[in-house]
Order: sequence, then C-alpha cells, then structure tokens
Amino acid sequence: MPDRHPEPRIVLCDEDPAVEERILQASGVSPTQRSLADLEDAELPEALVVRLSDDEETRQGQLQRLERLLDEGVRSVALSDTPTDVALAALRAGVVDVLRPEADVAEYRQALLRAVDRATRLPSTTVDAPVPEAQRRVIVVLAPKGGVGKTTVATNLALGLAMRAPERTVLVDLDAQFGDVLTSLNMFPEYRLHDMTTAALAGDALGVKTFLARHESGLAVIGASDHPAQADSVSGVAASRLVTLLAESFQYVVVDTAAGINDLTLAAADAATDLVLVTTLDVIGIRALRREMEVLDQLSLLHLPRHVVVNRHDPRHGITAADFVANIGAGIDVQVPVSKVALLASNQGIPLLSAAPRDPAAVALTKLVERFATTARTGRQRRRDKKENQ
Repeated sequence: MPDRHPEPRIVLCDEDPAVEERILQASGVSPTQRSLADLEDAELPEALVVRLSDDEETRQGQLQRLERLLDEGVRSVALSDTPTDVALAALRAGVVDVLRPEADVAEYRQALLRAVDRATRLPSTTVDAPVPEAQRRVIVVLAPKGGVGKTTVATNLALGLAMRAPERTVLVDLDAQFGDVLTSLNMFPEYRLHDMTTAALAGDALGVKTFLARHESGLAVIGASDHPAQADSVSGVAASRLVTLLAESFQYVVVDTAAGINDLTLAAADAATDLVLVTTLDVIGIRALRREMEVLDQLSLLHLPRHVVVNRHDPRHGITAADFVANIGAGIDVQVPVSKVALLASNQGIPLLSAAPRDPAAVALTKLVERFATTARTGRQRRRDKKENQ
C-alpha cells in the first residue's frame, strides 16, 4: 500500500459542489475530485466518497470497483438518493456508510472519521471481524418501575464501554413505545427499532447494520420507535434475534428496557450475559425491585451475573444499605449519588460521562462500566448447563 500523508487524503467521485463543501466543512480537508475509473495506486486515499449511479448495472460495476479498492486499504462512503435500496449491496462491498448527498455536515463527519479510522487499522483489528463468543457481553438494564433513571444508567454504561471498545459497542432501546435513549443522546436518526424487524427475523446481520445510527463517540445506537403504533411490529422473537445478531458483531450489547417486565424484556434477558438492576433507595423502589427479582427467579433468570445499582442515592433520606440488604437479600454493587449536573447533562442530551466525568455520579457510573470483563455466557447457555449438571 502506498505511503500515507499525515493529513488524510479524501477523493470525491462526484461533481456536486455542495457535496464538496460539506466534505470540506466536515473534515477540514479539500477533497480531490477524480472519477472512480481514474484512481491509480499511487493516489489511493484513506477515504473515498462516491455517488452511486441510479442505473443498476453501472452501480454494480461501481461496487465491484470499491470492493477491489477495499483490498488496497481504501474505505469508501457512498452517496445515494435512495440509501435504503442500495445500502445492503454497498455494505457487502465494504462501504463504511451510505448517505444522502444532502446529509448534514455532522453525518459526513462521522462517516469520514470511520472511513479514515478503518483505513489506518491493521487487518487483524478490523471492526468487521466477528467477536469470539467468549468475549461477548449482552448487558440488559432493568428497572421494576419508571422514574429511577434506568435510561441514564444504560446510556452512560454504553458510552463508557464505547470509550474502551470504539465501534465495538451498541446500545439498543427495547422500550419500543416510549424509549428515551435517543433523547438522552440528542440523536435524530432516520431509522428506528421497527425498521430492522424484517432483517432481524431473516437473520440478516448486514441488513441490521444498515439501520444503525452512530453517536459522535462511535457508539452504535438503535433507538425506539418514534410512534407507539410502529412498535407493534417488534415482537419478542424479533427482539431476541436482533440482540443475538448484534452480539455476533459487537463486543458489548447494552439493552435498555421498558419499566417492569414484558415480552421484549424477557427476550433480551434470555440472551443476556449480565443483568443490571436499577432502583432507588426508597420504600417503593425497594419493594418493586424485590417483586421483580422474584419474577426473574421464577423464570430462571436470576442466576445470571447481576449488578445492583442504586441511583440518585441521598443518605439524608434515612434508608440505609443495610435496610436494602435486609429487604432484598442482595447487596448494592454501585451507588450513584444524586447529582444536579447529571440532570442538567440529561436535559442537554449529553451523557454524564462526557459532560462531567469527575462528577461523583459519573465516577460511580464509571465503576459500573469497569465491572464488565470480556468472558461471558448467555442466559440460555447457562440454563442448559444447569440442566445438564442436575
């Protein structure tokens, strides 16, 4: 592969000046304009932006050329007026992302960063390599009732893991009707949970990846449906298959769930390696958590590694950790103190670990992140092993 310049080289195979301007604003680099056929080995860039043809035969030729360039270390971003129609074929050709030409500068920036990052990695560390089963962690975040900050915990946990495993972490909002993960991250993606149901049921991992949104941190995100009626198409079977597919490609799959227990929650828990149980240190929260744990025990899910998080802890309320243990029969693993900074960050759509990493609440959430190692077994595997040993 030819020598790289310190400043990433970006080649644009399109004559639209608006696209050229967006690339310049997104990267700070003025792209070199060339036709795809004119690229030479001595001019190979780190990132290649190509507008795909509307003609199917011509487009197929373009994708074949991009696939050959992939072997030379070039990562491509494709432009199309119909990204959904061409995305699957583009991903199979090694394209990093498919954007509409009129996408905003932030989307261009994220796509170009991924392209340059992948172009400069060694083949052995490519993000497309399958994750060994022993390293997969499927972390399901549960709460028996709303209002305890479950989504805040899930979002910051996912972000913290993404900081340790860039582009190897995905956050899924399985509160299909009223999930707030996207609000917590200030994201407004085109595609949501219900859009990937068909691909998940078909076992089409590339199809699922087509719909993933990307946070600026590198965290992949699947947001809840933006209308409750759309959530009806998301079945427990589809949710289970989705989580399983994601675990094959991501080291960490963090799943936020609806309050209480429903079919989607149980589907995720069935594939889980770990449960994070979130509550508050008050009478209502403790009683609700005890009932939820009883249900999980009846469903043979409570034997999974569990991490009990008491959120918004305020010692002035009079209920102690000893009171918690006496009622629950389990200890507290992480206590997240009440934090005005956390509320402010949440209202701004910025995870606390990004907004104020030294805040006491952020320090506690970091301890939660650090609890997760790389070895894991799914809930289904654990139950099978338990039966075999009986």
